[in-house]
Amino acid sequence: MSTTSLESMVTTLFTAPGAAVIDAEQSYREIWSKWLERIAKLIGTLPQGSDIAKAIAEHAKLAPILKLNGRIEMGLTMRIASVSERTGSVAVGLAVGPIGVSGSFGFLDRSAEESVMYVRAAYTLSNDEVSLANYLSTWGITLASADDVTKAIAFLKKADQ
Repeated sequence: MSTTSLESMVTTLFTAPGAAVIDAEQSYREIWSKWLERIAKLIGTLPQGSDIAKAIAEHAKLAPILKLNGRIEMGLTMRIASVSERTGSVAVGLAVGPIGVSGSFGFLDRSAEESVMYVRAAYTLSNDEVSLANYLSTWGITLASADDVTKAIAFLKKADQ
């Protein structure tokens, strides 16, 4: 039998979608850092004298553009049951000489109650499209050199440590 409190379950119901958005944003950063790591490897294979800034600028256009858009419906059903039982008995006896009379009375009362509670929440979650270049520029990071790519990778990973 679960001992989770009603307050805890309802709180989870109403906060889980917000927590999911935070987890999605963390996943965005992980995707971008992996993508940039692969770009960094490609930069290392360019021939001497290549225009690295141009190569980075062209490939930055190909970075995944992420958009969160969804509808979440969640429900919680709780069934609360209660069973109670009462028992009792009375015994009486009377004896006068060799004659005796006795009697007893007993009772048993059982009752069961059940309550059902249903809580439902619906959420629509969305954000604008987010490109890697726009995301990094809001933090003052540009992708103009191999060092910038390395710094961007470190920045994206640092946010999730």
